[in-house]
Amino acid sequence: RPAVLIALDGDGGTGSGRSIPGFDLLAGLTAAGEHLRRYGGHRAAAGLDIARAELDGFRTAFEAHAAAALDAEDLVPTERVDAVVAGDALGLALAEELERLEPCGIGNPAPVLLVPAATFSDPRAMGEDRHARFTVNAGGARARAVAFGVPGGRLPVATDELVDATFVLSRRTWNGAVEPQLRLRSARASAPAGLELLDEPAGFVAAALAELDAPLEPWPPAVGDSARALHDRRDRGIAGCLGALVASGEPVLVVCADTHRRMRALAGRLGGFALCSYATLEREPEIADPYPHVFALDPPTHAHHERLLVAGPAGAHAHLGYGTPELRFARSAHEHEYGQRELLATLYRALRDRAGASGGELEALLRGDAERPRSAAAAGRGLRVLAELGLVAVDRTRPRVDVPAAGRTDLERSPAFRAYERRYEDGVRWLSGATARAA
Repeated sequence: RPAVLIALDGDGGTGSGRSIPGFDLLAGLTAAGEHLRRYGGHRAAAGLDIARAELDGFRTAFEAHAAAALDAEDLVPTERVDAVVAGDALGLALAEELERLEPCGIGNPAPVLLVPAATFSDPRAMGEDRHARFTVNAGGARARAVAFGVPGGRLPVATDELVDATFVLSRRTWNGAVEPQLRLRSARASAPAGLELLDEPAGFVAAALAELDAPLEPWPPAVGDSARALHDRRDRGIAGCLGALVASGEPVLVVCADTHRRMRALAGRLGGFALCSYATLEREPEIADPYPHVFALDPPTHAHHERLLVAGPAGAHAHLGYGTPELRFARSAHEHEYGQRELLATLYRALRDRAGASGGELEALLRGDAERPRSAAAAGRGLRVLAELGLVAVDRTRPRVDVPAAGRTDLERSPAFRAYERRYEDGVRWLSGATARAA
């Protein structure tokens, strides 16, 4: 809110006012000018001289003008943000680039940087206990920062709380050393927009059974024209890169290796985009067409998945955002999705122990572990191999899966098993080769 502070002394007083962007302070003083001995200034700051007897009249006239000039939106605190940045960008190089924009002031305000999904740690009092210095942790990077006007080193948010914070970055020279300095402007608990999950099929069992008829060859499938511009943002901080894309206002599709686990990790940290797996992108490549930006959170599992990222309309963009931790995640997800032997053994035992299943029980058995459920495609692939080996009988009309009496068998007898094994081995080689070196 705009405010005027008056110090009374005897029969009169002097005052100083500061305003907000939506209110012309000088116009407010002019509207109440009959109660002032003199005043002057501009829309953001002003000074005045007043008689003590006129104080109540001035207050009434000034607040009446403010009530008429302001609405509820004007009274919501806002922070201007010039750029969303990743944690590892908060260094001397960027500080020196921003220094070229100086001198900064009212007509050329210093650039404000937003660091999303960050945490603060190690706060310490400084400047006779009136300010604080602390560490900003974002995107796997750490940077030193200061906060002015926080007595006792008490930061405006709790340490280790996930926050979206704004800073001014400058170059600081101290005792002959040159270093970047982050100055905190504001911080609030992260409250990202929601995530739209594009992976979940309308009916899990129906989607699993559809895999029984899915063509095994040719594989990999053909990919459309590579028209998207490719941007390499690997190891630059996923939160900052994604935050900048979302802030553009254009729709963003994030592609990952395992949507269930990624949803749990991203919820409450990042949002405002759609999420799908590489398996979904392979099955429905047109799903990416409405999105100007496709962001690879995890590395692709196969060469044709990499081609899928850049396939799409001209003028659109593909962004590589993964690093070494995401490579490890992708390897684990690929094992879970295409590693057949453990899947087949676990699924067969679960069905056999219940002498078959249908309805909700069948869906629960196909999904498997609630902490790390199978995708409908993986469950369907397992059913297909078991059915080809005669270990289960699938009745699609009900639908129901029964387990007839059977002896030991050779998995290689199943054409589907051999095809899925090739896909699994291709992915392992890809994630251990060129993709691993790039990450």
